Amino acid sequence: MSRITHLIGDRDGSQGPASSVPADTRFGWRRLDSAYSSCIEAEDSVASSLIHDFGVFVTRAGDRSQSHDLEVSGISRRRPRGSGRLHDAVDPGLYEVKTLWRRNENCAFDRRFKVGTRGEIIYGRRDSEIKRFALSLESAIDGIMEDNVADGLVLRDGTPGRVTEFVEASHRFIDDALTRRHSKSFDERLRRIAQASLHIPVLTLHARAVLEGLITIEDIRRGFHDIEGIFVVAGPMYTLVTKAEMGNLVTFDSASAEGPKLRMHGVIPSETNRTRKGKKQK
Repeated sequence: MSRITHLIGDRDGSQGPASSVPADTRFGWRRLDSAYSSCIEAEDSVASSLIHDFGVFVTRAGDRSQSHDLEVSGISRRRPRGSGRLHDAVDPGLYEVKTLWRRNENCAFDRRFKVGTRGEIIYGRRDSEIKRFALSLESAIDGIMEDNVADGLVLRDGTPGRVTEFVEASHRFIDDALTRRHSKSFDERLRRIAQASLHIPVLTLHARAVLEGLITIEDIRRGFHDIEGIFVVAGPMYTLVTKAEMGNLVTFDSASAEGPKLRMHGVIPSETNRTRKGKKQK
């Protein structure tokens, strides 16, 4: 029990290093035709830029039930301004627009963004695996308590209060699992508990499913199967991430009751300029 107790009590995920994805991807960013602000929505800024840069026809989504933000059609072969990953034409089709937030111009962008109703396609299977494991773990913990508690909450080995601490920590972990508070630290803790549970017969099946059931790029692409890509806005700049490029530019980050979040990787020009400006001032 001491091994499982230790892992469940690891609230902040400090017992092991968090996994990381190398952020070495280069982006083809472009300046927005009309800067995104509180008065101009990101979708309008991107639409205006596409019309100006590529001579395409852009229609905004007008219905809340629509799972896209922009529809591009009427492709021309006008050569776009500047250079970068956006080529001589933007493919016709449906696109979403995501905005990266930052506190002010001196701060880095939060690379995470929500995926909305697509979240169940991307994360539904993983969420079920975690909940099944949490419920089986709860049942196993009940068995541990029955075997170890003689009277009240005092262990037979004479360690008073230890069961209370174990039960409280385990319930916090299980509550996080069942209510989809699946942060990065939770995910690390989940993996360690699942690894420790592989040799416990009543937990083996669900523990293995947790360890093997990662969110893959194919899950993310499946979630965006009906659109051509995502236009990402970061301050005065925007770029296009196509479905084919998601494996390099977008990864799964975390999940909450509001749905899963994805994370972008790589260099954002406005952040680079901010860094260079700070070095010159020094």
